[in-house]
Amino acid sequence: MLVYYYAWWAPDTVGPGKSPDWPITPYHSWDPAVIQQHVSQIASAGIDGMVVAWYGPQEEYNQTETNFRMILDQASANGIYALLSVDLGNSAWFTSVQEVIDGLNYALSVHANHPAYFRYNGRPVLFFWYQGRYSLDDWAYIRQQVDPEHNSIWIAEGAAPDALPIFDGLHMYTISWSSNVYATLSQWGTTTHSRGGIWVATAMPGWDNTYTQQSERYIRERGDGAFYRETFAAAAASAPEMIVITSWNEWWEGTHIEPSYNYGDFYLNLTRQLISEYKSSGAVAGGSGAPPPVQPTAAPTTSGPDTEPPPAGGESTQPDATPITEEPTATLPPTETPIPTPTPTPTPTPIPLNLPTLQPTVEQAGESSPDAETGAEEGGGISYRLEAALANSLERTILIAGALSGLGGILLLGFAVLVLRRRVPPPDDREA
Repeated sequence: MLVYYYAWWAPDTVGPGKSPDWPITPYHSWDPAVIQQHVSQIASAGIDGMVVAWYGPQEEYNQTETNFRMILDQASANGIYALLSVDLGNSAWFTSVQEVIDGLNYALSVHANHPAYFRYNGRPVLFFWYQGRYSLDDWAYIRQQVDPEHNSIWIAEGAAPDALPIFDGLHMYTISWSSNVYATLSQWGTTTHSRGGIWVATAMPGWDNTYTQQSERYIRERGDGAFYRETFAAAAASAPEMIVITSWNEWWEGTHIEPSYNYGDFYLNLTRQLISEYKSSGAVAGGSGAPPPVQPTAAPTTSGPDTEPPPAGGESTQPDATPITEEPTATLPPTETPIPTPTPTPTPTPIPLNLPTLQPTVEQAGESSPDAETGAEEGGGISYRLEAALANSLERTILIAGALSGLGGILLLGFAVLVLRRRVPPPDDREA
């Protein structure tokens, strides 16, 4: 039993108008006390491992690396495990094949040697998010350079059966788009196993990404835990090697089970109950006590599509709370992830000149500014009026400076004449 975990939150990244729900007490993910509390709660629910999103070994502006070290230590203290989800969804990280190679070598030589790093059948496990950013040829080369003997287990994401056998297994980050999660998980489990892969089934409580700028936005209602129970039962029925819960704390997409403002600890307690059912019997009763009839669904193609590229830069934008009611698909954009960015050095504010007050006007798109041609008509653009004002002010400054310079020159000349008169004798004296 695994759960996705995100170690990049700050109090100002979630809340009313920013996310559909938020922690009871918003937190900084780098706070050791927060990590200690989260790992303890996760362990108490019966979860075996935390799948932690990771941007690589670089430490500057990358708390996913430094926080993962604390997570490993806390996992060890609580008797559970942690593993990396290599997150390729942001263009700022893993910018080349070589950077991917270097990052994976670091992960396997450093993090995977920690006693709390998660292993399956003795091999350390790596999840990958948005591996479609690089081609299968690239991945074949990467695997050959990093782990040609498959001494570690690499789990790809999405509708990507062709990623096998370069990768060792497959999982789907979200199944909230599915109209029949039993059929979807069963179908992809069968496809993965038929290719000799390890199948990681997904359970999740719901979905609400309407506060993001992702290309497809919709809500999958939680139904007071009914959808969570349904996906958990379907995951258990799909003969998985592992089950992963999406997620502990993806606040922007509303998939969290962490205690929250809207739900309290309801989903943490429900998780504990569902895992107990699964570990005791190997199955979980569905929301209605039995799975619904399996409806025919399209068989996976031999070249199934990967996830769509992330939004430009992969960074978050201001949330838009307008729900999108389009039918969701299986090819959702990657989860948006906040990136710590350096605070720019403030630029010194120049002393203002005595400029006239500018009254900005708005130009309509496609229309030229009258001021751009006449320099006098009303309704001109801000840029031209500012330029004109600055030019006028500059002319005034030059004139004033010139006048002051002229007056200074006259005074200096007069002073020089007086001095000379005192020091130079009259013509008569010089002749004598």
